Amino acid sequence: MKNNIIDHIIRNTGLNQRDLANELEVSSAQISKWKSGDPIPSDRREQLNKIIDFSGTDSEWAVIAKTKDNSQAWVAYMKHKDEATHVIPYELREFMCMMDYPALLKQMYSFGVPIPNSALKINEAKDTSFDSFVSEFFKKYLVLAAWYDHVVFSDINLVDELFMEPHEVRDCLAGVALNNISRDLIIELGTDMDFFDRNMKDHIDETILKLNIMCNQIVLKGLPLVADYFDIVNKTVDEISQEIPVLKIDKKTVKDYMGYGNLMILKELERQSKLLEKIHHKLAEI
Repeated sequence: MKNNIIDHIIRNTGLNQRDLANELEVSSAQISKWKSGDPIPSDRREQLNKIIDFSGTDSEWAVIAKTKDNSQAWVAYMKHKDEATHVIPYELREFMCMMDYPALLKQMYSFGVPIPNSALKINEAKDTSFDSFVSEFFKKYLVLAAWYDHVVFSDINLVDELFMEPHEVRDCLAGVALNNISRDLIIELGTDMDFFDRNMKDHIDETILKLNIMCNQIVLKGLPLVADYFDIVNKTVDEISQEIPVLKIDKKTVKDYMGYGNLMILKELERQSKLLEKIHHKLAEI
């Protein structure tokens, strides 16, 4: 499903293409090009967003959220659903990247999942079809994200050497999570399943391609392959969830961050402390 801010403005504001051209001081032909899918410069996107009372330059999110208040309400709702989903150990949350809730909703929309016009109210959303769908989505997505973030982003050497590739693969996880959700839940929302399936096939192929690129880069840089990263597409989320409890969480201390010289000083201080403790013990016996 294509997010087009020009279409959205024309449908919802009463303005036509000539009006938009005058507002932005460009030609009607340029508006037509943007409407057809040509890239819109960031300064022009910001102008278009202001027309619908929406700050920022994310036109895709502006089409979904429509207003700043609705955007904030959607973020609050998604944050609540995320925090109410308890499918991974609390300790693993420390390893997880920050959540981008608008990006998750945009992913759903891109697969043809109908997003309600108004954000669901936290206290009134229970038992609605979309609320059930979002609950199931977070159950799948959090398992994938926790597993991936732990095996990839907890490896400092890998993150330092590879900047873009791990993040590009992670951006695919929301789509993979959608692929693991019950089709009945998705159909119940009124989703065009032919559209959904076509886009999902392309998405899985793209995810595999990005995984190949990441693994090639890991090998080229002489880094170890610490896990089978292809598990995110070759296994179900339920299978991956069985591995979550056995993931080792390394407990660090301040010594892990100290240089050799400071470690030697600390070691000497500890030796002297033990010696003083022995002396005090001897004195107490006299």
